[in-house]
Amino acid sequence: MKTAMVDMKKPKPPKSEKGINSPTLDYGGYEKYPYGMRVRLSSDELEKLGIDVADLNAGQQVTIKGKCEICEVSTEECMDEKGKPKKNQRLELQIQKLALQSQNSFKGGFEDKGD
Repeated sequence: MKTAMVDMKKPKPPKSEKGINSPTLDYGGYEKYPYGMRVRLSSDELEKLGIDVADLNAGQQVTIKGKCEICEVSTEECMDEKGKPKKNQRLELQIQKLALQSQNSFKGGFEDKGD
């Protein structure tokens, strides 16, 4: 496994394929990151993390640290767009512990709060 951070951004689709089988965005662009890479935190989770969204802005970058359990591992064979065999792999993770840290730093953001 790689330990360094890796950019999960999807490659830009060719101009001829824009809009085909891809989500439509208000600003006419394409989804830069896969949907499954998005984490949504509600009031309950934010309260557990000690975060007030009034301290944050859309577009601001934060660092996350988490502990996950692998709940599913699968490989399936299918055909690619050219009719050639292709293996698709999938790993499903359940986030069990999570910490967020911004450049302003949430105090104790990466301390393990136990189980």
